[in-house]
Amino acid sequence: MAVQTRNLTVRGRGLSAAPDLGRRDHVDLAPRRDQRYHCARGHHSVRTFAADVEPPTTWPCRCGDEASAVDSDVAPGPASDAAARRRADEHDRHLARVRERRTDADAAAILAEALASRRAATP
Repeated sequence: MAVQTRNLTVRGRGLSAAPDLGRRDHVDLAPRRDQRYHCARGHHSVRTFAADVEPPTTWPCRCGDEASAVDSDVAPGPASDAAARRRADEHDRHLARVRERRTDADAAAILAEALASRRAATP
């Protein structure tokens, strides 16, 4: 006597899957709001909070700095104002150090030498 076997697997579902697990039309989600955060290094992040909760004014950034909350209606820029100020300060400090070591006459001579060598290298 031959025993016939059939394949009884249900494809596309796990054994413990609920019938409507993938559908969300029957679920009422709590109201939410997004809060944007920006750190001094120019990193941007968005965190989601419940609508009835006041989000924190600072949030830890991925770089370890504190990120400040910004208005949700403001589009994020390429970098924050603090980062731009820091770069400007670094540039000013570098120029101040150069001016301590060189006079205006030295700077003019170095510039003339650099321009002459550049012009000579250009075909």
